[in-house]
This record gives sequence, C-alpha cells and structure tokens, in this order.
Amino acid sequence: MPVIEYKNMSAFEFRSTEDADSPALEEFILAFWHSNHMVCLGQLFYPARLPGFLCLDDKGLQGFVCYEIHGDTLQLFLIDSRRREQGVGTHLLALCVEKARQEHCRQIRLVITNDNLRALRFFQKRGFSLHHLHLNTMETARKIKPSIPDKGQDGIPIRHEIELELIC
Repeated sequence: MPVIEYKNMSAFEFRSTEDADSPALEEFILAFWHSNHMVCLGQLFYPARLPGFLCLDDKGLQGFVCYEIHGDTLQLFLIDSRRREQGVGTHLLALCVEKARQEHCRQIRLVITNDNLRALRFFQKRGFSLHHLHLNTMETARKIKPSIPDKGQDGIPIRHEIELELIC
C-alpha cells in the first residue's frame, strides 16, 4: 500500500488489515465509539473482525475502514479517521473503491444514521447518492444494542438509517 507525504506532517502508511491488527483496532474503535460492536439495518457486526484498510503514522493507528463483499456490492460498515480534514478518510475510501473494482463490484453501499450530517456531507462530496431511507430502524437497533443514544450529533434525534450508494 502507498505511503503518502503530507506537508508539515509525518508520513501516513495505508495497508490492508491483518489478523494481528485486531487488538489495536478494538482499542481504536472503543476509544471513540465506546463499544466493539455496532448495528446496521438490524444486523450486529464487529468492525475489528471485518476486512479493511488502516492508516498508520509514527504515533500509531490514525484511521480505519472495514467492509464486506456481498455479490456485486462492497458494503462499507465503518470509516473512521482521527486526522480529520487531512485526507485520511478520503484515501481510505479510495482504497475501498479500488478493492470494489478489483472484485468486480457494481456498487459500494453504506449506512449512516439521520443525525450524521458530517458523514452525509463527506460521502456526497465523494460521489455517493441517496439510495434508500430506512424509516424508524433505530427502534430495532436499540433492542439489539440498548446503548445507542436517543439523540446524536447536534442534539438531533436518532431515528432512521440512510443508505448511500456509489456506482463503480
């Protein structure tokens, strides 16, 4: 995987995840998300156990993306960067697009909650379109994972899941 140099910053290394990365990924996920498991469209998943890509610098893990391939769709489950506004998330996403094309996927899909306006902006700026609105799915998600808060970013009630799609 490529090493990318950024002005006034140490080099980032991007590479595929390996089994040995699981403990560091668990710690990375827990630090921000306060849980090692997540729910997407009523399905429980463990991000650190899925294939993906990570970003490292001299201070350690700075970004992570995980996915699964189902038929002709690459399903993104989590993309997270501790170095916001520095291209880490964009590059992790580009690696997923490249992987989708290598695997002959026709589309990449991901799901965000209705409160996550930052993610909605990020993905639309990178070519994703609204694919499907899953109304009131967070009621079911909270039955699976009761720790999901009622309100999210900017105090917006978390009620729905928004599915986004990028055609490869």
